[in-house]
Amino acid sequence: MGLEDVQFANYSVLLNLAGPSASSVTLSSSGQCFHPNGQPCSEEARTHSSQDLLYSYAAYSAKGTLEAEVIDVSYGNADNLKRIQKM
Repeated sequence: MGLEDVQFANYSVLLNLAGPSASSVTLSSSGQCFHPNGQPCSEEARTHSSQDLLYSYAAYSAKGTLEAEVIDVSYGNADNLKRIQKM
């Protein structure tokens, strides 16, 4: 027994548009700035409208500033979450 017919389906989910200012992540250790899609921040990127950054934002994240250590949670399953809880 087991899985006999496995199929993959790709979907594009379009959520509400980002606001007038694009989200970014800045590394406190180096000052490097990145958009959530991995592209580095630049003056040119900041001058484009939010329409140009359609796929480079977290649709449901709150506005503000966050500073935290990056933690790899692997797949985010129960075992992975228990592992990081012990850290």
